[in-house]
Amino acid sequence: DLVITEALTLARVESEKVNLDRAPYEASDLIARAIRGSRADPDRIRVSAPDRFTVDVDAELFPLALKQLIENAARYSPPQTQIHIDARNDPPVASFSIRDHGQGIKSGERERIFERYHRGSAGRRTKDGTGMGLAIARAIVESHGGKIWAENDPEGGARFTIMIPQPAGD
Repeated sequence: DLVITEALTLARVESEKVNLDRAPYEASDLIARAIRGSRADPDRIRVSAPDRFTVDVDAELFPLALKQLIENAARYSPPQTQIHIDARNDPPVASFSIRDHGQGIKSGERERIFERYHRGSAGRRTKDGTGMGLAIARAIVESHGGKIWAENDPEGGARFTIMIPQPAGD
């Protein structure tokens, strides 16, 4: 059951005892793993990673955070529109952004959408989703010492951005 799986994942990641198995992985491989694990139509997804680079993350958990954002973008945008994933290496951080072409996020919901069980006003009209996906993504990103935020894109839709600090020398 999806609700139980997501609740257990969230509890595990939010616990102080989460043990990250961090190592350098190709950003493009992490993105591909997230896309394969998601329920989103891969034909809708456009990936832009200007250079090949590695990211120091947990290879099981980090793609799960990306997967949550991909599925969120697919859920909140019209089915025929594209989902854009942009990965960049900007030492001392690596950044990943996922942009959709949906209605965007109401200003009063930008922080609340990362709370567990919160579903945006558009999400309350649909049956799918547990309201835990963005909370899971935030917990995973924060366990890596990173930051995650959401904003409306000037061209329309919502953009979720993850920034993960990288060790010196990468």
